[in-house]
Amino acid sequence: MANLVKKINFNCPECDQNHEVEVYEQKTQSLIEGTIVEHKETYYYCPIEDEEFIPAKVMNQNLLEARDAYRINIGRLTSTEIRNIRKMYGLSQKEFANLLGWGDVTVQRYESKTIQDETYDQKMKLVFENPQIALTELEKHAQKFDTERYLEIYQKITQLIKKKSLKYHKEQIIYASYVDFNKPSDSNGQTRLNLDKVNNVIHYLAHCSSRLYKVKLMKLLWYSDSLFYKRFDKSITGLVYKHLPLGAVPIAHEDILDISSDYINIHEEFYEDYIAYRIESKNPIDLSSLSRQEIDVLNEVIQKFDKLGSKKISEYMHEEEAYLKTHDNQIIPFSLAGKIREF
Repeated sequence: MANLVKKINFNCPECDQNHEVEVYEQKTQSLIEGTIVEHKETYYYCPIEDEEFIPAKVMNQNLLEARDAYRINIGRLTSTEIRNIRKMYGLSQKEFANLLGWGDVTVQRYESKTIQDETYDQKMKLVFENPQIALTELEKHAQKFDTERYLEIYQKITQLIKKKSLKYHKEQIIYASYVDFNKPSDSNGQTRLNLDKVNNVIHYLAHCSSRLYKVKLMKLLWYSDSLFYKRFDKSITGLVYKHLPLGAVPIAHEDILDISSDYINIHEEFYEDYIAYRIESKNPIDLSSLSRQEIDVLNEVIQKFDKLGSKKISEYMHEEEAYLKTHDNQIIPFSLAGKIREF
């Protein structure tokens, strides 16, 4: 079933006029490398001629969607993930290829059309996971960069090494805080803690909410996990929440926000008698990191609470059975969280 996404003015090839056309998205299937994959397809509709058409640029994007679906199917990096790794190091497509000792246009092809083989894929994954490997590659291929650019890239990589080290330390602190919740249980919504998923959910909430603050984010996380548990008998993130005066808050929430710095910016706003922490999305979202069911639940939560401030959401949460039947600093079990009121 196709969904109307938007209407735009376009020089329509069907009637040779510039007019408003409708843009639709639908699920379709394509054959890639001998494998049938399901992916999103975009097409345009001309109401004057009652005809569908796909512009060349959109067709290329549809092909990229199909190839990325295949990449996900075989466990390789998508074109967006490759681009994000490159941008993490502040490199152009040619520079990223040179850093890794590849041909000048190799990365450009991987980001636009060609599916990388496993060897190249593994190398990019290693560089993403460990900036120290990127530094080794830079030193190995130093002759491909002029001195000034080499020093700029060297400085960027060393900064990432320090940042990764601090992030790793924070992650270990978080996992230590969750050591008593290592197995699926009523406390974690039958889901082990998944920090990548936590980051993805925070990123999505920050990107799609109109105005988000730290206190409100904590409530949106709880409602997202609780609604997902209510629907599917498991939470999204594996976070464990405590009953606190302003509502449900995940264990180690400050450290969790610290490790989300790749995805969000936190701005301090000073008022007469308090400080508020406004949260903004930093980068485009990679939707492949979230399932369709997870996205649907997150959208429902955002739609329900987007116009409410932190105080109003806290007041609303205080009327939930999960809050009424627990006490300060007590863990809120998902057997109660799953009983949230209907939206």
